[in-house]
Amino acid sequence: QSLFLSAQNVVQPSAAIANQKQEKANINYGGVEVSAKLLRTPNPYVTATSQAADPNEEIIGESEYDLQSNSSVQNRIVNHGDGTISAVWTFGASNASPSFPGRGTGYNYFDGSDWATFSNQRIESKRTGWPSVDYSSSAGEVVVSHLFMENPIKSSRSTKGSGTWNEVEFTDVPSTSWPRMVIGGQNGNTLHQIAITLPDGNGGTPYQGQDGALLYSRSTDGGQSWDIENQAFTDLDSSNYTGFSADAYAMAKPKGDTVAFVIGDNFQDVVLMKSTDNGQNWTKTVIQQFPYPLFDETSTLVLDTPMSCDGSLAITLDNDGDAHVFFG
Repeated sequence: QSLFLSAQNVVQPSAAIANQKQEKANINYGGVEVSAKLLRTPNPYVTATSQAADPNEEIIGESEYDLQSNSSVQNRIVNHGDGTISAVWTFGASNASPSFPGRGTGYNYFDGSDWATFSNQRIESKRTGWPSVDYSSSAGEVVVSHLFMENPIKSSRSTKGSGTWNEVEFTDVPSTSWPRMVIGGQNGNTLHQIAITLPDGNGGTPYQGQDGALLYSRSTDGGQSWDIENQAFTDLDSSNYTGFSADAYAMAKPKGDTVAFVIGDNFQDVVLMKSTDNGQNWTKTVIQQFPYPLFDETSTLVLDTPMSCDGSLAITLDNDGDAHVFFG
């Protein structure tokens, strides 16, 4: 064996090369290759003031009925602007499961200093669920809830936080389910409500060619009477959509005569419906269009994986009446 040695001069890098910024290699981070440029060394100097403060929490009620929403959540909290708050939820006790015959609206009220002692009783006389709550000085405190196989039920009282609930069942035809209700109008005396006809899978029948048609109702006298009852929207009819699912829609708190809601679901458009004349006329805006119109999952062939809404939506109106919409 032979060993050869060779002496070499050490090459000194030029100043230009030595001053070049060295690029970091890509890093395998959680099984995904990411650029090291996107990673930052955590700041070791963190002061107490940069930490989020713990929220003030208090248990305001209880329920052992877990399905608080099928998709989107109703208007469950009202901040009255004077330091007081009304809150509702679907109440149910487990000792009555699985049918929960005592299911209904749980309610509590914050008087500006303390929450009331919550009651383990629903506010309605019948088995309800999925309530919406709102208030105005003229309409009073109003809760509208789902009543299965019947029309929604409205509970109201003139004084927020106290008094006996007055109960009225809607009698209009066809019967609707899973309502949303908000109070608006220039005088704060208009109730706006949307709900769907009972789908076939829940024991209902198609309505005007749709399995779960969305219908609109309006009262301009605080819910004493209804000048619009179960009105269908031409822009949401059977030529546009096969039907809608329970709770796959949300309403915004109105700003004067401006009222709006958003609707969308798996294999459907995300649609904003908005009125600037207190619910008399409506304008449709497609926020996200689903690429296959009138899609029927059981029969429609799809050749790609399209973007779709999951039915969870939220909407708010700002002080200019512009709608801000969020969805999964």
